[in-house]
Amino acid sequence: MRMVARLVVLTLVMSGLPVVGAGLAAPQAVAAAPQPAAAQAPQIDVDINRDSGGAWYTSPTWIAIGAMALVLLIVLVAMAARGSGTTIVRE
Repeated sequence: MRMVARLVVLTLVMSGLPVVGAGLAAPQAVAAAPQPAAAQAPQIDVDINRDSGGAWYTSPTWIAIGAMALVLLIVLVAMAARGSGTTIVRE
């Protein structure tokens, strides 16, 4: 349980969220010096289209699952074709 609590605290600290009551000091506000407009990075607008459209068989996940199933089927057919392969030696 302590490991989970430590993981949660570490995640919050790494994300920059304040952690209070976890045995850590609360972060203090730091006043940032104003920067001139020329020194600021330009704003870039990135539009990520998370449309899940398309057929299921074009998904890389399903292609990988299908490839693994095909390999497994080939292995099973090859093993069945070999037979038991045991040899009995009698004296």
